[in-house]
Amino acid sequence: MLEAFLACPVKCHLLSKGEIPAGTEYSAWAAAREESYRRESFRKLTSQETGPGIASAEPGLWKHESWRFAVGKTVRAESWEAEIALIQRITHAGAPSRFVPIRFAARNRLTASDKTMAAFEALSLAKALGTKTGAAKIVHGDKQATFSVNAAALSRALHSPRRMAARCYVSVR
Repeated sequence: MLEAFLACPVKCHLLSKGEIPAGTEYSAWAAAREESYRRESFRKLTSQETGPGIASAEPGLWKHESWRFAVGKTVRAESWEAEIALIQRITHAGAPSRFVPIRFAARNRLTASDKTMAAFEALSLAKALGTKTGAAKIVHGDKQATFSVNAAALSRALHSPRRMAARCYVSVR
């Protein structure tokens, strides 16, 4: 819903009512392009992996496993839910592991929506794992540049997804 709201408040309103807007040829092409970019970027990121690469389905068990990437996970905590394309586990000797959500955008130029969604995914992951809010990464563009988003800096704007959803209803009326 948040992503729909950031793209278009009317679309958010329609989705909240259970109505699915009709797709266009362009929207189908754009979705296929994003999915293709996501698959290719994931393949490049994980091609060097030799150890256990995929995490179990339950985020509560992640702290006790050894893996580097979790693919396509939906994390839930309280009233928060985020579908995260890729989660990277970063380990440091003597320190707890950090979990960094990675978002993919085929465009060369990031939008405010890309950054907001990356921050939302990082906040949702931190809530689900009971850890401090960290950062998220966005891999984007033809050269697969990496952009880091400080989720804590955006947490005030995202702290209440219900407020964002409420804006969806108000802006359409």
